[in-house]
Amino acid sequence: MAISSPRNAVIFEVIGRLFAGQRHRALVWGSLCYGAGVVSYFTAHNQPPAWLFPVVLGGVLLCAVPLKRRFRIVLVGAAVFFAGAVTAQLRVASLDHPVLIRETGPVDLRGQVIRHTLRDGRGQRIELRRVSYDSMMEDSIADIRPPDRIRLTWRGAPVALRPGQWVQIRAKLMPPRPPATPLDFDYGRYLWFQKIGATGFTLRAPVPIAPLAPTSLMAQGHQELRYLRDRLEQKVSAQLTGAASGLAVALITGNRAGVPEPVVAAFRQSGLAHLLAISGLHLALVVGPTLLLLRYGLAAVSPVARQYPVKKIAAVGALLVAFLYLLIAGAPIPTLRAFIMVAIVLVAVLAERRAVTLRMVALAALVILTLSPEAVLSPSFQLSFAAVTALVACYEALRHQFERPGSRFGKAIHYLFGLVLSSVIATAATAPFVLYHFGHIPLLGLLGNMIAMPLMAIWVMPALLVMVVCVPFGAEGLIGPPVQSAIEFLIAVAHWSAALPLAGWQAGTIPVWSFAAAGLGLLFLCVWQGRGRYLGALLYLGAFATVPLPARPDILISGTGRDWAVITQQGGLFPAPRRANSYQTRRWRAMLGITEQAEAEQGGAGRCDPLGCIIPTQKGIIAVSLRAESLAEDCRNARIVISLQRNRLPCDGPERTIDSWDLRDAGGWAVWLQDKNRHRAVSVAQTRGCWPWSRCQRPPVS
Repeated sequence: MAISSPRNAVIFEVIGRLFAGQRHRALVWGSLCYGAGVVSYFTAHNQPPAWLFPVVLGGVLLCAVPLKRRFRIVLVGAAVFFAGAVTAQLRVASLDHPVLIRETGPVDLRGQVIRHTLRDGRGQRIELRRVSYDSMMEDSIADIRPPDRIRLTWRGAPVALRPGQWVQIRAKLMPPRPPATPLDFDYGRYLWFQKIGATGFTLRAPVPIAPLAPTSLMAQGHQELRYLRDRLEQKVSAQLTGAASGLAVALITGNRAGVPEPVVAAFRQSGLAHLLAISGLHLALVVGPTLLLLRYGLAAVSPVARQYPVKKIAAVGALLVAFLYLLIAGAPIPTLRAFIMVAIVLVAVLAERRAVTLRMVALAALVILTLSPEAVLSPSFQLSFAAVTALVACYEALRHQFERPGSRFGKAIHYLFGLVLSSVIATAATAPFVLYHFGHIPLLGLLGNMIAMPLMAIWVMPALLVMVVCVPFGAEGLIGPPVQSAIEFLIAVAHWSAALPLAGWQAGTIPVWSFAAAGLGLLFLCVWQGRGRYLGALLYLGAFATVPLPARPDILISGTGRDWAVITQQGGLFPAPRRANSYQTRRWRAMLGITEQAEAEQGGAGRCDPLGCIIPTQKGIIAVSLRAESLAEDCRNARIVISLQRNRLPCDGPERTIDSWDLRDAGGWAVWLQDKNRHRAVSVAQTRGCWPWSRCQRPPVS
């Protein structure tokens, strides 16, 4: 075989020797290969052919069988890589569902409520399945199957709904929205993996109707679980007021819809945003007291302590509580990861084995990537596993120092040192991921966590746990005041920490190659055994320190044309009139690393009137034309013209004209101005590619 040629044999021999010292971490390296295969599938520009990865996987397996053991390691890694890609491919195929392709309505529809959420100041979100439409709707989208699952927003008076209830609604439906620009988050892809084929808003309040179809036993179980979760949220929030109500619900069930935006911003700026997502911290603060209470409670009963292994019984009870918490939280990715790891630890207690190793992290990643391969694209998965991988790797290296017995004072010092070290490691490990997704790093997050973490462990979570236990007995009101005080104090800590000078660094998002290099360096540093691991630290630091960041785009235009922004001569952001505080404009500021102070200092960078806007930049004049009367002058004087009129009119003067037709056909745009008469314009259609969640149209050539 060609694969066994002398030259290839030398290559395989070298690789085999390099990994000879890594055999006890085979599961860890296998999970990395598996995850890399999943990433390779989802980062392809267009959806790969259905036959490609299975054929390659089969070929790799056939080649690996006759090889010697030292050669086989390379092909085994390749086989695991392609197995991850095949898993992602099967996941996409299994979720195939119809997606609305154009705006439709108003239309009368009927469906079964999956979930409904009251959002702070933003109306009520209602998700329906098994949706049926009137005949007009069926005729208007006869070229596709109507979406079976939709998500709607009702901004009127809140309507009491229960999961599983059938309702009739008059609504206007729209396709799941694509990214606003090529640099933004693909919300349409996220909704596709939720099997949501349309979004929209209701024109009338939902009206309950008789069931239109029977419900399976499994679906009934899911509905009852969601109903219990809703009732728990109502019981808890009824005993609290203000922002404390929404934050308490978020800490118990993971539903952050009721947390006011200023509070979320304060937690994000202060480095405490991880407290809003139910993860290992929350699960540990629930399982830990449960384990201790059961263990010492059973040990206090002499006959039980003498005849039964109370430690193992307590571990089983704590595992059941952890599973219940997972169900209440809705099993999001951080909670599922934390539950798998907690389950491994508790099973290790039953088997009397040590479980806090990187193999535990690898197993959790394998389970999640097998069940939901698309999770690898989400910030929650990346942040969660980056932090826990670094923390466990540090624990493995320093566990002997932390396990040494000592006095109470020594234990207190160890606790404080562990808290500081954990915060530093978690911040450093998640820095590239936070910068890539959010463009902001909390510089003083350590200070906020030094106060918030003990507060969570000693006061907030124990009080919430007692409150949840009291709910079935109707006694939750007794614990309401302590919970209110604890959460208000936690919010005050977040606001105080966020308001400190230099609390955060608004650096802007980093490029994908810098993000990938930093992530690979972090993994190599944590996983590799031997001195060679420090090469990972060099790669991690070099991704930020030695490679200059690419130029920011000079122009951003959303697909709707409502939001657009231009980088001015002073380096600020000149947004569309009356859209300076829109969500999209705020998102662009964070992405580009532009603070509000820098934007305020731009002075009279541009001018607008009813006909349009003229914005001078260091690289030329940008014109935004709103009326036909201004287009001729804009085409003569501007380098780039954005024409937001309904009609397409000739404009021959500028280097490029982007009009409403381009926005309709290709989505949002990002433009980089280069030397004279040179620029690069990229549309959403060009970067999104051809996938089930995107419109597979041929993008215009730049």
